[in-house]
Amino acid sequence: MSRIKKYELSLKVLEYLSVQKSYVLKQNIISEPSSGIGNLERYFDFTLTRKGKNELALVLQDLQEKNLIEAVFKDTQNSGNDLVITDKGKVALDKKVLDSLDEALLKIEPSGSLIEKRYGVYDAVMNKGRDWQSQTANSLVELIDGVLRTIAPKEKVDISNIDKTQKGSIRKAKISFYLSSKSKRKIVNKAFELTESVRNRLQAIKHGSKKSNAEIELLIKLTEDGLSFLLD
Repeated sequence: MSRIKKYELSLKVLEYLSVQKSYVLKQNIISEPSSGIGNLERYFDFTLTRKGKNELALVLQDLQEKNLIEAVFKDTQNSGNDLVITDKGKVALDKKVLDSLDEALLKIEPSGSLIEKRYGVYDAVMNKGRDWQSQTANSLVELIDGVLRTIAPKEKVDISNIDKTQKGSIRKAKISFYLSSKSKRKIVNKAFELTESVRNRLQAIKHGSKKSNAEIELLIKLTEDGLSFLLD
C-alpha cells in the first residue's frame, strides 16, 4: 500500500474484526513477531511499511477511543490487547461512518466526498510531508467551505442585502440560511463564530505561518467541533 489513508484503514480494521470468531491480539493485527506480517496485511493482501504499521497502531487506538473496538481481557498473557469489534463498530462499518460527524457529513453529501475531505486532513498529518501544515490547513478550509456550499447552495442564498465589506458575511448568510428553521439568531452567531474564528487561523497557516504540532491538532479539533455544532 503506497499511501496509507486513515479512513480506509479504519474501515479495513472493522471489516477484518467483524469476521473473526474470537478476539485478535493487537500486535498480531499490526505485525506478527515471527513473520513481520500483520493479520490485516495478510487478510487484505497488501503490505505496510514500518511507517504504515505505526499509523495502523494509531488507528487502532483511535477506534478503541471511539468504542468501535474494545479489549475483552481474556488472553492470559496479553490481557488488554485482545481486541474485538463492538456493536457500535458493526453499525459504523455498515454505514461506513466512524463517528457522529461522519454521519452528519454523509447525510448532507451522500457521495462521501466531504468525509474524504475530512480524512484527507489526517492523511496530511500522518504523512508529514513537505509543507504538511499548510496542506492540513488548506484541507480544513476546503472542508469548511465544502460544507457551507453543500448546505447553502449559492443559487438559494439571498446575499443582495448583506454588507459584503464585512469579512465572512457571505459565509454567515449561508449559515443563517441553513439554520433558518431553528430561528434563533444566537445559534447562527455561535455557529458562525466557531467556524469563522478557526477558519481565519487556518488561513494564516495556509500562507506560511508555522505552528506547533499541538496547535495543529487543536485546530483540527476546533474545526470538527464547529462543524458538529453547525450540523447537529
